[in-house]
Amino acid sequence: GGRIVPSFTRNWLARREHFLAQAKANLVDVYKTMKPDAAAPQLEKMHVEIAAAIIMQLPPRQSGLILSEMDAQKAATVAGIMSQATDKNTSKDPS
Repeated sequence: GGRIVPSFTRNWLARREHFLAQAKANLVDVYKTMKPDAAAPQLEKMHVEIAAAIIMQLPPRQSGLILSEMDAQKAATVAGIMSQATDKNTSKDPS
């Protein structure tokens, strides 16, 4: 049996998704304007999956420069997440 979701809940979820998409886009724009040596320490402090999501949306040259400025261990973790996200075999939902 499927659950019936009240319309106010659907509307709230839609607004929340829109807000999160806007916030992410704005965050990417902020990092696009930053120098890699300034962006790297900030991205290092974020959850690795969020950092990877942001870095993946930056131009490739800038992404590489930021990763090279990051702590090697953190950069390797972020790069691993990025490669999994773009790998056709691992990005499919197994269910």
